[in-house]
Amino acid sequence: MSKLLQLLLCWLTISCSNSLAGYEDFSTTTLHNPHNEALERRYKAVQSRRNDREYSDKIASAVFPSISEHNSSLLQALVDAGTLQFDKASCQYSFTAGIHTIDEMLVFPGDCAVYIQAGTTLVLEKSAALISFSPLYIAGSAEHPVTIESKHSGAGIAVINSAATSAISHTVFRNLHNIDFPDWQFGGAVTFFRSDVQIANSHFEDNHAEDMLWVVDTHFSITHSTFKQSSSDALDIDYAWGTIEYSVFSHCGNDCIDFSNSVALLKNIEANAAIDKAISVGEASDVEIDQSSISSSSTGVASKDLSETLISNSTLTNNYSALRAYQKKTYYGGATLTLLGSSLSGNTEDFFHDQFSSITIDGKPLMPIAEENRD
Repeated sequence: MSKLLQLLLCWLTISCSNSLAGYEDFSTTTLHNPHNEALERRYKAVQSRRNDREYSDKIASAVFPSISEHNSSLLQALVDAGTLQFDKASCQYSFTAGIHTIDEMLVFPGDCAVYIQAGTTLVLEKSAALISFSPLYIAGSAEHPVTIESKHSGAGIAVINSAATSAISHTVFRNLHNIDFPDWQFGGAVTFFRSDVQIANSHFEDNHAEDMLWVVDTHFSITHSTFKQSSSDALDIDYAWGTIEYSVFSHCGNDCIDFSNSVALLKNIEANAAIDKAISVGEASDVEIDQSSISSSSTGVASKDLSETLISNSTLTNNYSALRAYQKKTYYGGATLTLLGSSLSGNTEDFFHDQFSSITIDGKPLMPIAEENRD
């Protein structure tokens, strides 16, 4: 077992042993434990392999000034209307149970907390978005999930620079869109930007954005969740580290999961029917995939541009190309892809790698295949 896998499994055991559905006090939610420093060192080592580390800084400088121009008048109006409750002493905002329509950009300040209780539905309309600089705690239940949706033109949700970890349980995100700013567009229907997050038992469906869920510069955990019918990528992870387990990705308009400059463990994942790649590991990422099923996609797993990908105890079936390792961008190098104890069946092409990259199957390295010699 690799050092990365050991670290992630240990982190998963300590930090994620509590079901999100059972939290009594979301303020205690944390992703920190004694193993985090070692995992973060691994993540920083991965980051050092790429050239453009200032990407998220560019986003911050472009977007945040335009957000800060919004004042608190809408918050106060919602409090006055009874849609929100506000505890000034603790700086806690809580949506009251019921169906609420938001038709303006709603911005929550930092150093507070935002709560949404079970059975609540938020309907975003007229390009409205929910932006929070504080952690977001959504406490849906199996019987009474929280729904955040748009009937027509609502945008999405973004948590930005939160000092505490957000926790989301039993929540449906449906028919959301990109968040547009004067000089920038957030690509995610739901975005966590430099804001740690735990997501459990939640569903992302029919969202119309570049990414259903966009995680940037963030420590994350996603478990027992589904992503289906994305118009482009279902899950985009940039400069982040964490785990995804017991989750299903299906009918993805581009990639089901797209990694850039990230470190992650995927376990018990189903990814199928991707127009492009079921799992794309790019730009110096380090990803391990265990006990997972990848099927019916243009490409099963692609490892690109200095990335390292390990697949174990998994199946890749009925893909056009099951495994690909290659250099895509000239300022990177090749990639590696290792397959252990896994099966390949029904694929038009089981594997391809270029002269800069390598694929190893159960300890046996494969020879590169020239493009002109491929079937």
